[in-house]
Amino acid sequence: MKSLNLSLVLLLLFTINTEGQIEKPFTSGNLIVGGSVRANGMKIEVTSPSLTGDLHYSENKFNCDLLFGFFVSNYIATGVKADISLFRTKYESGSTTYSNDLLFEPFMRFYIPIGLFGEVSYGFGNYKIGVSNTADSNERKRNVWCIGLGYSLLISKHIAIEPLIAYEGRRHFQIEDETTYRYNGVNAQVGVHVYLDILNKKP
Repeated sequence: MKSLNLSLVLLLLFTINTEGQIEKPFTSGNLIVGGSVRANGMKIEVTSPSLTGDLHYSENKFNCDLLFGFFVSNYIATGVKADISLFRTKYESGSTTYSNDLLFEPFMRFYIPIGLFGEVSYGFGNYKIGVSNTADSNERKRNVWCIGLGYSLLISKHIAIEPLIAYEGRRHFQIEDETTYRYNGVNAQVGVHVYLDILNKKP
């Protein structure tokens, strides 16, 4: 909740301090490239034939993603985000636990001239956890949907800092059985993105 409140304050300050003299690069043919750092606060529900009832708990997580997008028309951009996470924990016994997380998220953004934008995305991928050099592992298929509101604060003609607040829903489906993990919550992210006018650039 503290992260959400802080992000809302930052979003408001960025909006108030809009530098109107910088031309907004939200026009057809422009590219967007960059990445974001994201904080999630999720409520989780687990259902499984092996459980007598549903299991509920919460999770806080930080991760980052890479983004590539293209303006298909003025103020409308589409593209894909890639989220790849690799974790390794080595114990004194010599065993190593690992998790591999891969997610692709096609997205669309809808801008207005002052720099505010709405973003919707739907992602799919897999999540694998286990112990190295053993058969002790399980894999989950996953899908994610997300809808949010952000602001593009241009610090130069082509570079923007972009805070975004979004509501996110995730589903993990375990391959070996019928266990399902349902995640729902708010995420706050801050990204640095470069807007490139490659196709419209005059010689």
